[in-house]
Amino acid sequence: MRALVFKPTLLLLDEPLSNLDAKLREEMQVELRAIQKNVGITTIMVTHDQAEALSICDRIAIVDKGRIVQLGTPRALYDLPATDFVATFVGRTNRLTGRLVGGSGDELTASVDATDAQVRLRAPADPVSGDQKILLPGRLHI
Repeated sequence: MRALVFKPTLLLLDEPLSNLDAKLREEMQVELRAIQKNVGITTIMVTHDQAEALSICDRIAIVDKGRIVQLGTPRALYDLPATDFVATFVGRTNRLTGRLVGGSGDELTASVDATDAQVRLRAPADPVSGDQKILLPGRLHI
């Protein structure tokens, strides 16, 4: 980290751990996080490794086709992905599909695919209607 000698206000890292083996990569993730905290430097890091981003970063920007599609904490991205692309990119465990079965006002009732469960959700002003397939929020307690 020779760049830190000059005491920059911002550190830019482009795939800094990409050429390391798995064990060294994990060790360097811990070291990199410690350096960030000890030096107190804002760091922008580009990575295609979801686990790396989720473990190192305070905030993550998910980019699709050159545009930021969601910006937030690792927890927010994982629990409440804004799009199907974000859900797929962050991890498949937070994706549930279902069908809209009813609702009134700003509350919908949906059946969860592959289960006997039904859930109630708050919806935007113009919710989907009919028997449409929907992507459900990742953090449902069924």
